Amino acid sequence: MEFEKTKKVLEKFIESESWHKICEILVSRLNSSFFWVIDTQGNFIYRLQEDRKFCQMIKNNLSGSRGCQDSFQFLRQQVIEKKKSLVNNCHAGFLKFASPLMVDNEIIGILGGCQLIDLNLDFELYQATALELSLNIEDFLFFISKESSISSSNLEAEIELVSLATKNTLESITRRETKERQEKKEVDKVRDFYDLFEACRELVLNLETKKLYPTIVEMARKAMNTQICSLMLVDQENKEVTIKAACGLSEKVIKETCLSSEEGLVGYVIKSSQPLLVKDVETDPRFKRRHQSERYHTKSLIISPLKIEDKVMGVLCMNNKEDHTPFNEDDLNLLSIICGHAAIAIENSKAYEKIKKDKAEINIQAKELSILHDIGEELILRHTPREILDLSLTQILKNLSCDLASYFIWEGGEVRAKVCSLYSLEEESLQQLKEHFKKSMPNLSFFQSLREEFSLEVISKSSKRPKDRDILAYLAYSLSDNGSFIGILALASFHKRIFLENEKNLFSLISKQISVNIKRALVYEETKILTERDDLTNVYNYRYFKKNYPEEFKKVFFHYQPLSLIMLDFDHLKMYNDRYGHQQGSFLIKKIASLIERELKDKGWVSRFGGDEFSIILPNTPKDDAFKVASKIRESINNTTVNLNGDLHKLTASLGVATFSGRETQIRDEKDLLELADKALYQAKDQGRNKVCQYHE
Repeated sequence: MEFEKTKKVLEKFIESESWHKICEILVSRLNSSFFWVIDTQGNFIYRLQEDRKFCQMIKNNLSGSRGCQDSFQFLRQQVIEKKKSLVNNCHAGFLKFASPLMVDNEIIGILGGCQLIDLNLDFELYQATALELSLNIEDFLFFISKESSISSSNLEAEIELVSLATKNTLESITRRETKERQEKKEVDKVRDFYDLFEACRELVLNLETKKLYPTIVEMARKAMNTQICSLMLVDQENKEVTIKAACGLSEKVIKETCLSSEEGLVGYVIKSSQPLLVKDVETDPRFKRRHQSERYHTKSLIISPLKIEDKVMGVLCMNNKEDHTPFNEDDLNLLSIICGHAAIAIENSKAYEKIKKDKAEINIQAKELSILHDIGEELILRHTPREILDLSLTQILKNLSCDLASYFIWEGGEVRAKVCSLYSLEEESLQQLKEHFKKSMPNLSFFQSLREEFSLEVISKSSKRPKDRDILAYLAYSLSDNGSFIGILALASFHKRIFLENEKNLFSLISKQISVNIKRALVYEETKILTERDDLTNVYNYRYFKKNYPEEFKKVFFHYQPLSLIMLDFDHLKMYNDRYGHQQGSFLIKKIASLIERELKDKGWVSRFGGDEFSIILPNTPKDDAFKVASKIRESINNTTVNLNGDLHKLTASLGVATFSGRETQIRDEKDLLELADKALYQAKDQGRNKVCQYHE
């Protein structure tokens, strides 16, 4: 990684919340007052420098100061060579540590510290250091005795945890930067196309098809930055494909090109109704050269269908990028978006030509576009499928000539159905509507099993009853997600009538709008889940905890209700990782998470706090009940035996419980409660692990 990039990553690292927590660990748990982050050249990125008095005495001595510098450089060199965390003694006998900061197995910096008193080192050795450096022995030893000490083994264990935290943080930073760069590049491409499309919107909406084709081609070529772009339409009767407009091809080539709609790459796209990417045409036997001219020498191409619903009307072909690099999947995705707009534009243009002779029909078309625009603006503000569908019923009743609008949707294996009516509906009318729903379903096996009654939510705009209870006119369109049936949108009337073509067209477009927005809502929900769930265990992640835990505390704080917090630490994860590998360690963490969820049920929620630690929130749960929940979780874990490479192990975990009763003054905010739960957790670990400890004031 380039030096400037590593420097930026390190700067983001020390600005991260994880780094602040690492600093807390170094200060509170290691009692370290001298630690730093340097780049590979030894430049300080971060430094906390509060010398202990005994180290001040050493540094005030010329020989001692040189020893400190040599010790620092030696430790730095060792870490760079070995690429692992190190703990050892400095020239004066004090403990020092260093941990490599790595990205993609490359060291970009070092986290280190020193001035820690070695619990296992005899005071006589410190006395010898004082003698060697001609220091005041009495003062030197006095200052040492005033500070806490730590064993090298405990320090190694703590630094391993710190190393894991730094590794995860750096990986998150670099992943995020890479993803953001890629996403920005693709978003810029899509945005440029939309800007271009918006600039030409009025022109596109009012062009005849013959003038529309070259406009689409030129817009697509600019957006994709290609040498050749051609729009080809299918003649269904003759099963031929001809070029209607192109950039980069001569008029002769455009006129003479006539392909079979069932052969070659174009035929494949038309038959499959799927876009196609060919990075190197020489490797694809379906490609046939029709022009040997160097000018038209194709090396890489992408083709995407122009389709409305499942009907392919033609294709948009791109040959060769201007920069001569092969097309990739991102290019194919962008072309698919362009084709979606182009197909709608072409379809709208054909419809416009069909009705423009009649002024009344033009007004109808304008009204339809206005309705679609208004509905589209309303739909974009809805974020769940249910909200989108409920809005659609209101808009259909408002804009189409019908007496009722309804939807039937298959969601999570269950049926949801709703009807919004201008009249008060009787059971007979509802039964007729249900039968219409069943007849509108695709002939798929899992829908054929739907013969039992399903509930239908009814919203009536008035108490007035229709003159006739029978549904005499019915129109329905399927709602789909990438071709998969997800439901039905329907309208009906109690008056005998035939729906006009423009009404069917408008209702069809509304249905498509609804489908697109439902897909958007589903993607939004999936993305929301991904951002809130831990990748490994599928329980909530720390981000979710950080956002929702304070909200949980606020709820109970102002209503004087109890809230319990359990902090759980899976015992001996490092031992399992070292002995059986991190894959088995990950398996055990997933196992612990599933056991917690099994015991927790609906009493609260669990999140992975980090590494081998979990947090469990129990709203409206007093301390005795919280202790029982924690005990059941501990017992469930302790009763679990796992087989790791033939070795049987009983799992254990340590749990700390703290409760805000609703009235005590010691707990002022959620941070206090978390701190008390942490203290209880460490009590459990200090007592030998596999314990539940509850914080007592």
